[in-house]
Amino acid sequence: MSDRTVSRRSAEKRKDRRLDTALLVYTEHARGVTRDVSPSGAFFWTSGTYVVGEPICFAMEGKATTGKEIWNCQGHVLRIEPHDYMVGVAVSIKEIDDQSRAGATS
Repeated sequence: MSDRTVSRRSAEKRKDRRLDTALLVYTEHARGVTRDVSPSGAFFWTSGTYVVGEPICFAMEGKATTGKEIWNCQGHVLRIEPHDYMVGVAVSIKEIDDQSRAGATS
């Protein structure tokens, strides 16, 4: 991790500590993958067009010992970071509805 990254992250005022992890993300029109998540927000890489301040609905998928876990989330776009053909999207999470699919595999 570069000094610039450490300085940027240490200067941020976050409600919750983020976990660096790759979860599948599904938006209305695209798929993506998280860089980090917390109970109050996430950053993910995807395609598409997003506007800071707009509401966003998305789902994150992870694996658990009982199968797949799906977290349906509602929040707002906080920041976008265009990069080549992808866009980084920082979102706040205002509401989470988790769904377990016990025994699901893939």
